[in-house]
Amino acid sequence: PVHDFGTYYRVAECLANGSELVKNSGHLFPHIFFFASALSVPFSVFGASVAAYQICGLVLSTVTAVLLYMTVRLLRVGRAAMLAALLFALSPAAVLYAPLCCGEHLAMALLTLGMYIIARISKKHPQHVWSAVLWGALLGAVLLALELVPELAGLIEPFSSVFRSFLV
Repeated sequence: PVHDFGTYYRVAECLANGSELVKNSGHLFPHIFFFASALSVPFSVFGASVAAYQICGLVLSTVTAVLLYMTVRLLRVGRAAMLAALLFALSPAAVLYAPLCCGEHLAMALLTLGMYIIARISKKHPQHVWSAVLWGALLGAVLLALELVPELAGLIEPFSSVFRSFLV
């Protein structure tokens, strides 16, 4: 993970500063640019530092736990909601990757946001057309962002093709 950490950091720093990208083998993988461009936002606000990098992973893990809690609670499983969020927070993958801040944090947060939007649409049907359009557009944006993560693109493709069929 040291190579990944350094690659994400350098590319995000270059994107935040508007400087020329460092040439290395990391440019062969498009998910590096996806996460690095997301990471460049806090770098441009707070400055490029290892602490800002790691705090970004912790914030994304917290967002994922909160979204997981809200999704399970929305599905009317009240007691299980806190347990699901707690189990996620204590899971070995979340604990071990938290100080590394790899792209998995962003992918998990987006995936959980997509699950929340699907649960919300299915449980609380939008009353107005504009509300349905906004929720659908948000879901589409989340699915398109998840297609930029190579590991999840194969899982997301069936949902994205169904979503695109509604647009056509």
